[in-house]
Amino acid sequence: LEQQKTMVDELQQEIDQVKVKFQEAQDSYAFCCATGNWQDLSTAKKNVTKYKKQLSFLLRQRAAR
Repeated sequence: LEQQKTMVDELQQEIDQVKVKFQEAQDSYAFCCATGNWQDLSTAKKNVTKYKKQLSFLLRQRAAR
């Protein structure tokens, strides 16, 4: 039981870290759109998608426990 709680805590920490990265990626994407920085827009959008997928995966893992 204690080991399972530790795993859940570690999973929550990972979720929290990815949430921060996801928010930063969204901010970067919004900034590119707002400033018309079309060169970096594609990279910013890819980062949003990457962190969205990671977060989704981690949340599904947490829900399965």
